[in-house]
Amino acid sequence: MPDELAKQVSNSYSGEKPAWRKWRDDNWGCGDYTEINASKIEPNQLLISFESIYGVPVTALQYAANTRHFNFELKYSDLGNGVVGTANKKDWKEYEIDFEKPPTENGIPEDLIHEFNLDKVFLEAQKWDAAS
Repeated sequence: MPDELAKQVSNSYSGEKPAWRKWRDDNWGCGDYTEINASKIEPNQLLISFESIYGVPVTALQYAANTRHFNFELKYSDLGNGVVGTANKKDWKEYEIDFEKPPTENGIPEDLIHEFNLDKVFLEAQKWDAAS
């Protein structure tokens, strides 16, 4: 991998990284952007909805919520792993996205289909498959 590319995208690169990459590594734990769709903070309550190409740290959030005594509601889309899901302090539900059939036929709840525009994602996947 060329050095210029490695310093921007590789987690194992040991040289100096661009400032934006270091900030993302320090604050998000990864070098790529995590798209926050919605967030809401109330006393002892956190609501976050986001899309990521990385696995979602649900067990870490649940551990923190249980040891630090706060509640959270999480909706997430992890298209890199082909899943969407919801989680809170006590529960975690994950749904696999099958790009061969519409999301409503995958058993994915309507609120997640709407939140992450999965109907559009499905149609784009169909177009991509048809073109390749």
